[in-house]
Amino acid sequence: MKRKVKGIHDIKTSLYRAKAIIAPPRVWAFSTKPKFRRYEKPIEKTFFIERIEEPKTDIFEKLDNLIIMAELPEVKKEDIHWEINSDIFSIRALNKFRSRKYMKEILLPFVAEEGNIQTRYRNGIFEISFFRKKGTKN
Repeated sequence: MKRKVKGIHDIKTSLYRAKAIIAPPRVWAFSTKPKFRRYEKPIEKTFFIERIEEPKTDIFEKLDNLIIMAELPEVKKEDIHWEINSDIFSIRALNKFRSRKYMKEILLPFVAEEGNIQTRYRNGIFEISFFRKKGTKN
């Protein structure tokens, strides 16, 4: 007469009693935490990818005036470098902990006048305003 099996425990114990060669069911556990061992390579010798982010920007265009606002959190004013080459505006910055880099290039709708540029940095927002170069249509 066969006995009815009620659960996995009954199957496991009946297989062991029969001295079968079947192994017990395995339970696999995975962890997302990295494990650091003594024999692994040190961090200095591993491949490191530098992370450069684009800052969030808003562009406001008037008739012959353009205002660009860029969001640069935790950046000192001295660490912001910007440049205008004819109709290309580029900005680069490092935050104060040197852990995050920002870089962005924007194609301007016109050639900027170099003499009349105003910049302001307050509460993590960098604002630059400049005018269209006189005598140019684009």
